[in-house]
Amino acid sequence: VPTAAERNGDFSNSRDTSGNLIVVRDANNCLGKGTGTPFTGNVIPQQCWYGQGQPILNLYPLPNIAVSNNAFNYTSQVSSSLPRGEQILRIDYNIGNRGHFSWRMDHNTDQQIFPYGTTTASFNFPLVPVARGNGPGWTYGFNLTYNLSSTMI
Repeated sequence: VPTAAERNGDFSNSRDTSGNLIVVRDANNCLGKGTGTPFTGNVIPQQCWYGQGQPILNLYPLPNIAVSNNAFNYTSQVSSSLPRGEQILRIDYNIGNRGHFSWRMDHNTDQQIFPYGTTTASFNFPLVPVARGNGPGWTYGFNLTYNLSSTMI
């Protein structure tokens, strides 16, 4: 998650997992020095900030753990919920000594609840809870078996 300094445009201590400085560049030429020019001191001046960016950053929590390899700086123990249900009904019936009939009905339900959202779904912004329902689904099947002769192999 963004650090307090990064939320204020200061990326002077932002490093990748190998310890290399992450260089922040002026992609929109807001300072008039050319597109792709690194910001001085790796700090984005406030006049170059996107106006709606700060409210979006405030959706993210502040870091809550210190890491030595600049990897992940936030941890949580809120688990996702993946309730699943399946109801099955099967009926078997012997038709004399040569035939057999079976019928089956399945009903499936599945709902996935992600407390932090998901980055794989384009309809959802990370850190916003989302619930996705897969189903319900119904399947039906039947089988009829008949032996023509008790001696036939």
